[in-house]
Amino acid sequence: MEQPQNTDILRSFARPRMSFWPRRILYRVVLMLSALIVITLGIFVLVNMPYQRKAVLEAMESEARSTVTSISQVTSSSVITEDFATVIEHCMLVVEESPSISYVVITRNDGFSLSFTKTGWRENTLSGLWVPEGERIASSRFLKSEFAADEVYHYSTPFQYSSIDWGWIHIGLSLDKFKANIRALYFRTALLALFCLFFGIIVALYFASKLTRPIDTLAHVTKLVSRGDLSARTDIRTGDELEDLGQSFNTMTERLQTAQEEMIAAREYTENIIKSMNDTLIVLSPDGVIVRANTASSRLLGYDEGELIGMHMDKILQPSATCSGGDAVAFDFTGSCPVKDFSNVETFYTDKEGRQIPIIFSSSFLHGDDNSVQGVVCVGLDITARKELEETLLTAKDNAEAANKAKSQFLANMSHEIRTPMNGVLGLLSLLVDTPLAAEQHKMVHMAHSSAEQLLEIINNILDFSKIEAGRLELQKGDFILRDMIHELIDMFWIKIQESAINLVYEVDESLPVAVKGDAVRLRQILINLIGNALKFTKAGEVSLRVFLVEKTVDHFLLRFEVRDTGPGIPPDKQRIIFDAFSQADDTMARRYEGTGLGLTISRELVEAMDGSIGVQSEMGKGSQFWFTIRVEHAEAADIDPVPADASERHEESASTYTPRVLLAEDNLTNQVFATLVLEALQCEVDVANNGREAVDAVFSREYDLVLMDCQMPEIDGYEATGIIRRNELERNGAGRRAIIIALTANAIDGDRERCLAAGMDDYLTKPFTLPQIQALLHRWQTVPTRN
Repeated sequence: MEQPQNTDILRSFARPRMSFWPRRILYRVVLMLSALIVITLGIFVLVNMPYQRKAVLEAMESEARSTVTSISQVTSSSVITEDFATVIEHCMLVVEESPSISYVVITRNDGFSLSFTKTGWRENTLSGLWVPEGERIASSRFLKSEFAADEVYHYSTPFQYSSIDWGWIHIGLSLDKFKANIRALYFRTALLALFCLFFGIIVALYFASKLTRPIDTLAHVTKLVSRGDLSARTDIRTGDELEDLGQSFNTMTERLQTAQEEMIAAREYTENIIKSMNDTLIVLSPDGVIVRANTASSRLLGYDEGELIGMHMDKILQPSATCSGGDAVAFDFTGSCPVKDFSNVETFYTDKEGRQIPIIFSSSFLHGDDNSVQGVVCVGLDITARKELEETLLTAKDNAEAANKAKSQFLANMSHEIRTPMNGVLGLLSLLVDTPLAAEQHKMVHMAHSSAEQLLEIINNILDFSKIEAGRLELQKGDFILRDMIHELIDMFWIKIQESAINLVYEVDESLPVAVKGDAVRLRQILINLIGNALKFTKAGEVSLRVFLVEKTVDHFLLRFEVRDTGPGIPPDKQRIIFDAFSQADDTMARRYEGTGLGLTISRELVEAMDGSIGVQSEMGKGSQFWFTIRVEHAEAADIDPVPADASERHEESASTYTPRVLLAEDNLTNQVFATLVLEALQCEVDVANNGREAVDAVFSREYDLVLMDCQMPEIDGYEATGIIRRNELERNGAGRRAIIIALTANAIDGDRERCLAAGMDDYLTKPFTLPQIQALLHRWQTVPTRN
């Protein structure tokens, strides 16, 4: 078992491993301090001895140098003049009077030499180290030669006369004095080391005894406490950490004594809690028999506590349940199965009357020292009220989802039902304006058309705002040519302001990318809101649009759009709230200029959805500038090219020689008339299908350059009709031309465009549409087609 093994390991660490290691801390401290002293002395000797030896050698060199200097002063001239008597007399005197000098040798550069020893002098011829070659400098070495019986300290230096080097003076010093000095040095060092070691041991014994005495006291008191005497206390007054240790030990024993008393009180307190807790608590024996149950268990199950004691757990607990993750759980408290705890499992208790009570069940096994199961603690939380609440919430959730679905369907239906007649109204009014009318009639038609456009704008804003509030505003990203979109937008506004006193200009930065990836529809909506507001509030002057590139990275472009006008301006206190819903710069503007006050709010939400920001700078009497930034991605398609500047001219040229064939699939008579008139005005040949089935038959029987497909029609809707056409094209294996199908839908909610494209349609146009939009659609899909 783990516990005995751990005990053995601790005991093995507690046992001394070396027989020479003393058992008492006192002797251990003395031994460690003595070892420290010996190591310190050894280091001192190793470091100091080379310096002492060097000092002795330097003293010998100094003696040799002074002796040679005195000999050189007396004998240099005599050696040159061959007055050898003077040389012999002086050198013999030096050798005989100095006990440390073993010999003196004077050599000339020609090898002639005089040597002097304790035994006398002689004349001879020498070479080699006695007449060194090379640089003439003093040198020293240890040397054994014929002039001395033992090794000597040999010192050589050149001598000069009249600034001319004539030879060398050699002197040999006996090493007896050097060796005696070294032995004396070793002896003094040894005596010092022994003294320091002896004194250190005495000091170590003194301080070790003072250090270990409180420890001995603490060890004695610890033994008393371990035997159960919690009243034992230490009395250590050393003023250091040992005194703190003794006080901490006393505090610990006091706390142990207090804890023992509190433990008894806590046991009684726990018993009271178990009895009074609302959750059921049941304790089982290893074989699953109830040995204890609290009051809540008896109250919930309808048994007396005495009836529960001795009952098997299987009688009240459902044997299986399902966890929150969906896994099946089987309860088994017989003690023979592998030990497993359960936590927060939903199951049922069965009460005395046989009723099923839903509970959150948890259990934990109690293990003994040998890891055997000693019992099981089971806790159950009655969740009857929660289950009833869940049923209520589930019903409310279903009702809310149904209401939300009904709301979405209502918005879709309202969008379709309103846009369908609005398409006819706006379309026919726009065509009626271009017919011969009296001045008063022309004015009334123009007012009716303007009112219808305002109504459509209000409807669009309300639908967009409802999507924003519901959090269902999603961007539909795709590749598009930025300049073409801006040109089409400016052309649309130019048509509206031809008879006004406003000059509309725009500037597009040359560094702008040709094509980008983003939501062109929503970007167009923002620009229409801002430019439309500028034109609405500017009676005369100029409205300008400026577009330029702010930042380019490997992932995206940061574009900035600025719309400036020369209108009345916005007060500073109103600039902070102008982007709030249903807000305008002046409350009277809602009556003077009309509008819902949602345009800028929707624009702000769209800009922020495009990872950008929007703002305004304005000065009263000078006009306003609205700006916003958006991030767009790099275009994915490699074959997107801008529409050339002369595209409209080429289109007009081709239109004079070619008439596009268009199929209009539309079930609403008014929209049929309007769309036919618009297409015929654009020199198109138009066939009309009243439903999807007629549209399929028409496409199968004749080739069309363009198919305008309404999405909601009787018999077969536009989605199903498109699917039939596309499947037929696949079955033809490329024979014939692929039909270009454009969705015409009055639905303007998120997801419609994706549904149309997923059904196989090529493009998407919402009702009500205008002649410029149809014209742009023809430009985009019909250059000069070639029929098979």
